[in-house]
Amino acid sequence: MLGSIPNGIFCDEASAGYDAYSILETGRDRSGTFLPLFLKSFDKYDEAFYAYLIVPFIQIFGLNEFSTRLPAAVAGILTVVVLFYLARELFDEKIALTAALFLCVSPWHLHFSRMAFRAILLPLFFSLGLFFFLKSRSQKSLLLFSGISFGLSLFTYTAARVFVPLFLLGLCLLERKHLLEHARKAVLALIVFVFFLAPLGLFWISPEGMARINEIGMSKTGQAAVNYFSYFDPRFLFIKGDPVPRHNAENVGQLFWFELPLLLIAARYHREWKYRNILLLWILLYPLPGALSHPYHALRTIPGAPLFAMLSAFGLQRIWRASVNFRRIIATGGALIVISTVSFYFYEYFVRYPVWSSRWWQFEMRDSIKYADQSDYDCVVLSTAFSHTYIFPLFYTSHPPAAYLNSPVDSEETGVIGKFRIESITEDSKLDSRCLYIMPGVEINQFREKYRIKDVYQVRHPDGRIALKLIQAGSARNP
Repeated sequence: MLGSIPNGIFCDEASAGYDAYSILETGRDRSGTFLPLFLKSFDKYDEAFYAYLIVPFIQIFGLNEFSTRLPAAVAGILTVVVLFYLARELFDEKIALTAALFLCVSPWHLHFSRMAFRAILLPLFFSLGLFFFLKSRSQKSLLLFSGISFGLSLFTYTAARVFVPLFLLGLCLLERKHLLEHARKAVLALIVFVFFLAPLGLFWISPEGMARINEIGMSKTGQAAVNYFSYFDPRFLFIKGDPVPRHNAENVGQLFWFELPLLLIAARYHREWKYRNILLLWILLYPLPGALSHPYHALRTIPGAPLFAMLSAFGLQRIWRASVNFRRIIATGGALIVISTVSFYFYEYFVRYPVWSSRWWQFEMRDSIKYADQSDYDCVVLSTAFSHTYIFPLFYTSHPPAAYLNSPVDSEETGVIGKFRIESITEDSKLDSRCLYIMPGVEINQFREKYRIKDVYQVRHPDGRIALKLIQAGSARNP
């Protein structure tokens, strides 16, 4: 159900999908840049790494929700595998297996593994980089692969700009003895990392690179401190989670509530952690990308998902080792708690979430665009009142990228895409009786006194509520 849950496709997902389709067909993104490192996504620039990963899946499955989201699902699966090997280096094999299980069903990780948001790539390449670094203690040649993985992590998501360089700085200080012992390999790894960082750094300080930061704003020092501690708030971690419906299912936190005592036990016995300082550094830095802009933002703090999976696993194994005489009771009770809690989350996500969250995923665009495209209307007017309207006819009709490059939308996001006319509609606009109109109910109502409006098609939410009406304007009414 990857193509239907989440129910619809958000404009940012459609943007990444169509840019990948354009690169596949023409070698250029929809703004005309040849094999870009960054994609102009509406009024900001996003790293292009995720779009390139979509390209082979579009070649196989075509341009649709499934192919656009499939790289995220694959990345989520691979992160579980990588976390097992990382946790085995940081702790032991039993904890590694438990950590992999926790991440596999984690609300934080699973949710972002099912949508075409590039952020899911950050935990994968960061965890891989740290694994290679730790493994280089016994195989020094892996330092080079660590530099490559950390370098690639910079190309994944905006949060990496802050989190990865600061973590690496702290890691180098903590492991300076190891790096000095293998100075030649360490310098080579550093050169490789700088090779990735240099073009990114130059772009980040450019006006285009600063567009996203300017859009979301930067918190003042006092507010940033408040934001920082929100990521240790039990309401965020265990009860409510991220308040944005696109980022979280209802009635669940970013972690399961039963992880709270496990994390407290892990904190109590933190001196037993094999690489305590590295884990403490990870804990201290994971909230920073979110703290600089907003509180309770699960997407910008996604590096925390694998971290908490490992710490929860450590807490569970600590209980197991300390309870020799009660293991049967603990195993039975623990299994019931985990199964019931995970089952409740799956019900919330796979049953309830597609119903109540559909409007947050611009669900109505899919049915309305597809109906209009297959209809007998030669003219379909699509209102710019919807968020970044023009991307949806591009995505859902697989509009030829070469044709779009010859006639793109303007800076106001208005233009012509096949039979679709993207227009800004006001109360003074004159409706063309030959056209099918797709616009919000508020806009439709302002014309009902002027025209004899015909309801042509209705798009309904999964709960039966009318999401959108497609209308045709008849003759003008008498004044």
